[in-house]
Amino acid sequence: MTLVLIACVGTSQPDSSADTQDSQPDTGERDGLRDLDPSTLDAAASPCREPWLVRVRDVVDGDTAYVEDVDQTWQSEKVRFIGIDTPEVAHGSDPADCWGDEASTYTTQLLEGELVWLTFDVECEDQYDRTLAFLHRGADQFVNVDLVAAGQAFAFPYDPNTTFEARIEAAEVSARGANLGMWADCY
Repeated sequence: MTLVLIACVGTSQPDSSADTQDSQPDTGERDGLRDLDPSTLDAAASPCREPWLVRVRDVVDGDTAYVEDVDQTWQSEKVRFIGIDTPEVAHGSDPADCWGDEASTYTTQLLEGELVWLTFDVECEDQYDRTLAFLHRGADQFVNVDLVAAGQAFAFPYDPNTTFEARIEAAEVSARGANLGMWADCY
């Protein structure tokens, strides 16, 4: 009986960022958001607050979530995503809107338990005492725009927080044209 051993030699890239960050301790946060310079994020010219790094604790629906400061220096806050609106989930005896559950599930899968940076526009709170924010999963991942671009949300400008109104509306036009998400099944 002859035993043949075959070794594969290649030049493949590491399959996780941990393989390339030997000098950094493993904190479980492999996305680099802790080290991101928040000045690189999309924000209003005169925001009501400085950017905050938070962890999404619980998604309420497609455009609202509870977040906690990563350093645990304050209790959780309810955040309403600026410039967008999603179909409603069921509330009491009111049934869910078409695509309400899907939008909520999409946002949950995208954000729950994840670190995100919050940036702000002119006003920081709405009439329901929710924090109004733009969410970022990185310098090139603008969640508010991405949800609309994926057909999970509508553009919903609300004065005076309209810094990215044109960008969000363009994402909606693109999603509608491609029949993505709710545009394929509901409208």
